[in-house]
Amino acid sequence: GADIKGSLGEPLKAAYHPACHLLRGLKIKEEPLNLLRGIDNLELVRIHKEETCCGFGGVFSAVYPEVSSKMAEEKAKTVKDAGADVVVSADAGCLRRMERSGIKAMHVAELLWMGIRK
Repeated sequence: GADIKGSLGEPLKAAYHPACHLLRGLKIKEEPLNLLRGIDNLELVRIHKEETCCGFGGVFSAVYPEVSSKMAEEKAKTVKDAGADVVVSADAGCLRRMERSGIKAMHVAELLWMGIRK
């Protein structure tokens, strides 16, 4: 595996949302977390039901917009309740949904880049 070592300038609390296609399709769960754990000043906080879908799901959000919005609101609440400064994921659709719910959102690659360029 990759050995990433880096540091953020300021401490940051991040909640990780596993991307549905990574988790369910490719069975990748710990690898992104292991990379993120190599960044100093980054505290990963657990969220309730972290593997629950954010409500985006490809065309799901277009076909069932009300249900999708409710799912996104529930996911955003778990991030807020965990005291996270940001939600981090490899799922761009979920990140956009979180931003619409008022949650700061970052892609895993973006956070890794911030950590290693310091």
